[in-house]
Amino acid sequence: MSDIGVNYEARTQPERVSAQISMQFVATTLRATIVSVGDFIIVLTPAGNVAEEIISGIAYPIAQILGVALPPLAHGLIIGRSFDVTAIHPAPEVVEGETLMIAADNLTVSNFNGMLLVKGGVSVS
Repeated sequence: MSDIGVNYEARTQPERVSAQISMQFVATTLRATIVSVGDFIIVLTPAGNVAEEIISGIAYPIAQILGVALPPLAHGLIIGRSFDVTAIHPAPEVVEGETLMIAADNLTVSNFNGMLLVKGGVSVS
């Protein structure tokens, strides 16, 4: 005999949730931090086999309360999280038989006419 429980399909409303992310370089690694997340609710719909849909339908009012109560908790878990996007590693380049290491340093990221601007120094050794 199979297990029967509550089963819901979840989606956000609105479907696309906006977020604002700040970016900065930490040494030569570009790090993104989630600054804000747009408002949303979670819409839960009973799913699964017939028995699960019936049980999930009975618990549906509680599920709807959770759908409204969980987004503020999600905001607290998401906002302030950082993740590394990419790293700029030194690159070897061979010029007339000699290997040169080209490395970036003092990198900054900013906005320039609506585009992403990465600025910094380059050292060759």
